[in-house]
Amino acid sequence: MIFSDTYTFHKRYSLLTQTELDEYSEMPWLYTPLVDTQYNPSTIPTVTKQNLNKVLDWQYTLSSRDTIKNEYKVLGIIHTNENAIKSYVSRFDLSYDILRREKSHYIKGTDTRHLNDVWEQIENIVEVNERGPSGARLVGMTHDQYGTVNGITVVAKEYDLSSFNSSLLSELNEYSTRNKDMVRGQLTICPDKIIFDTGLQYPRIISGMTEYEKTEFKVKTGEEMFTKKFKPSFWQGLNRHIFGFKRYNLLTLEQCNYILEDIYSTIGTNFADFKINLQYVFSSDGTLTDIICSRICYDQFEHCEQVRGFVGEGDVDMRGTPIVYTEYEETGKTYNA
Repeated sequence: MIFSDTYTFHKRYSLLTQTELDEYSEMPWLYTPLVDTQYNPSTIPTVTKQNLNKVLDWQYTLSSRDTIKNEYKVLGIIHTNENAIKSYVSRFDLSYDILRREKSHYIKGTDTRHLNDVWEQIENIVEVNERGPSGARLVGMTHDQYGTVNGITVVAKEYDLSSFNSSLLSELNEYSTRNKDMVRGQLTICPDKIIFDTGLQYPRIISGMTEYEKTEFKVKTGEEMFTKKFKPSFWQGLNRHIFGFKRYNLLTLEQCNYILEDIYSTIGTNFADFKINLQYVFSSDGTLTDIICSRICYDQFEHCEQVRGFVGEGDVDMRGTPIVYTEYEETGKTYNA
């Protein structure tokens, strides 16, 4: 554990070489040594802290409709099993449309003038609407082991990726656009590479209605609103993702098997829940150099790999657990148990 507590923790693997790479941990910025020295890791040098805070503690100079919320800021660290720091990730949330009004101040304040080519690429990639908000947001940066920025992360409804000359990158973008609720693709642009983070989503409650039922307009009670919903496991969500990525040739059969068999087996317990994310790494000329699979062990304090009663009597797969409601006699109402 590199931070003072386990907030979010990933094990990272390469799908191209089928090897374990390293680990990734993150913690809200307010509870890191960048803000308060009582928190770990205590080994981050002062200069590195200053470099990271140039990004995470930046403020607008002009009055703005975009509020910078400190509680949304996160510091991530890519490190070895022995907690040796390899690099950093900063995550935040800024409106790119509004930020452009004082972009020169932002570039100077975050000390990213050496990334002018990257900033120009972002202007070409992200649709900027001069007449109104485009919805594009600046959501993070990557940093080397000294805290110096070496990549800029943006998220938008649409990207123009024609300049990268990569059919796979374009297909990932199209797949993400078609499945916005389940794949929230975001781009990290670096001088020497492009990273497409799939941002795979795992809904915890979904509709269990098998076919459309036409009903009369009426006020629905709390019970009616929930009786046709169920809780899927992370494993079920993962299998849906794997099916889609394999179906559209975004993953090979061998890569899918490596995720579902080899990486899953590292948990060491049968029938534990399983959750991943994927990052596709391309060189500046659009060549795929790696697919990084993150096994999400903890997500915002939640242990994602707990053993669950997936298999019932007769070896029936019970990984989709229905919501259970308990009726309390004193009120006659139903509540989620």
